[in-house]
Amino acid sequence: MEVPHIAEPMEAVHKAQKGTAMADELKTIKFQMMLSETEAGQIDDWGFARKIRSRAEAIRRLCQIGMKANDAVVPLTEATIEALASARALKNNAAASLQALRETNPDLSTELERSFVELLSTVLSVGQEVALFVSKVDKLTTAEDLMAVLEETQKAIKIQVKPSSAG
Repeated sequence: MEVPHIAEPMEAVHKAQKGTAMADELKTIKFQMMLSETEAGQIDDWGFARKIRSRAEAIRRLCQIGMKANDAVVPLTEATIEALASARALKNNAAASLQALRETNPDLSTELERSFVELLSTVLSVGQEVALFVSKVDKLTTAEDLMAVLEETQKAIKIQVKPSSAG
């Protein structure tokens, strides 16, 4: 059996990324792949759980999910970094409030408590969004599903961490 040159499949991938959706493309490239029994079993179990009829289709979908996830990692990481920076700024504001309260009126603790409650609420909300994202990833069957979950999580994190709360 003759193995196709690697550049040919890569050109097809690049064409697919530019226009036609990969799922709609005609499957014409064939190649062999070595798997361990464990890997094959995991792929079969994953496909069966999602009602995917063949190992080849399960592998195609896993590859699509992997490629989309790879492209989406940077925006999700940036949103997480923004959220953490806002949480740190909120923490610093709470510490500054504590210091100001100690100097001016030691009996006023409600402002401090409010700042800490806001900080903890923000951190917990972001943590919940990340946990929800992780729980959804396990149920994905297409790369499009992954992108929708990633976009939804990014939006939720941005809503939880309001720029005004950091300043």
